Amino acid sequence: AVRASFEVSAETFRQVCVQLEKQFDQTVVGVVAARPAKARRDAGAGGELYEVGTYCRLVSHSTVDRSDGSADESRVRLVVMGQSRMRVLAYAQTAPLRIAAVRLLEEAADAETDVTLRALVSSVQEKMTAFMHSGQEGNGNARRIRWPESPSQLASVVGGALPQLSVEERQQILETDDLRERLETVLDLLQREGMRDWPDRKSVV
Repeated sequence: AVRASFEVSAETFRQVCVQLEKQFDQTVVGVVAARPAKARRDAGAGGELYEVGTYCRLVSHSTVDRSDGSADESRVRLVVMGQSRMRVLAYAQTAPLRIAAVRLLEEAADAETDVTLRALVSSVQEKMTAFMHSGQEGNGNARRIRWPESPSQLASVVGGALPQLSVEERQQILETDDLRERLETVLDLLQREGMRDWPDRKSVV
């Protein structure tokens, strides 16, 4: 599963905790991306957020540190772990906290054994391994990288880890339902972006 972190206001975090307590102390939240400004205009009214996001387990939280090393009590950093893709069906509430009905997007049951998918998985793993190793040249502590064997998890890891993908490109990966098409999209993005020109490759690990 893919881990990610983001910041929210202390008040938003308090509201999240209250809502989770109402849901019998669950620790799951939905995470959706905000559309870039131009995409919002194209989507029209109510289109500030994408409909497809990630159903996540809340792993931990901490107060955000200021640049001077002191704690900023007004901000909280949340660490979440992705569990499944999801689609927002409708919002029951939009303020002060968004509460929505969602549908989890399940993967095909035979995905792990599909020959075509396995070949695509190998291609993505090889490209990412070569990418990471080229960024560790001259580093005697270079690690052996183990990429996920699951096609869906691999696509999620690559989509979430590569630093120069735009919000729209990450969303394109997330919204592609067919696993084969999703992995092909990942490969196309890797080839189009030109990995050798990307900075700070060590940050991907």
